[in-house]
Amino acid sequence: MKLAYPAVFTPFDDKKGYLVEFPDLPGCITEGNTVADAIFMAEDAASGWVLTDLEDGKSAPKASDPGSIEAPDGGFVSMVALDMDAYAEKYGKKAIKKTLTIPARMNTQANGISCSKVLQEALVKHIILVICIIVIAMAVLPYIIFPWPIALLITLIELLIFWVRDAKRKGTIYWDKVLKKK
Repeated sequence: MKLAYPAVFTPFDDKKGYLVEFPDLPGCITEGNTVADAIFMAEDAASGWVLTDLEDGKSAPKASDPGSIEAPDGGFVSMVALDMDAYAEKYGKKAIKKTLTIPARMNTQANGISCSKVLQEALVKHIILVICIIVIAMAVLPYIIFPWPIALLITLIELLIFWVRDAKRKGTIYWDKVLKKK
C-alpha cells in the first residue's frame, strides 16, 4: 500500500535543521539536520505511526489537501510518500517463516516445545544482552583509558555540550545573547 501525507517543515531558530509535523497524524513529529535528513526521518516516523494503526486493526488516516495547510514563516509544506508494504516487511509484527535445523535427538527431546517460541525468546534475550554490553562498555571505557578524574571531567563536558545543543535547538538558551551581555 502506497500512501502520501502532507508534512509541515519548520526551520530551527538557528537555521541548522528542520522540525517536521504531520497534521493528519497526531503526535507524529520528527526532525532532521538538513532538508534531505528531515524528509528521510519524516518518512520513517510517519510509516511507523501508520503501521501501528494498521497492526491495531485500524485504517490509515485520510490525507489532507496540502493546499489547505499553511506553512510557518520560513517553512514549507511537502508531501511525504510512504511504502507501507516495504516498511511492514522490515519492521512489522507479522511473523515470518525461518527454517531451523536441530539434531534429531533434540527434536525427540523437544516434543511439545515450540521451537519458534524458544528461538524468539532467545533472540530477545541475546539482543538485550548485546545492548547492555554496549551501554556498559560506553560508560566504563573512559575510566579504563583515562584516570577516573579525567574521565569524569570528559563525561561532564559531553553532558554540558549535549545540554547546550538541546537547549539552543529548543530555543530555551541563546548563547549569543548571553556572551554579548558579558
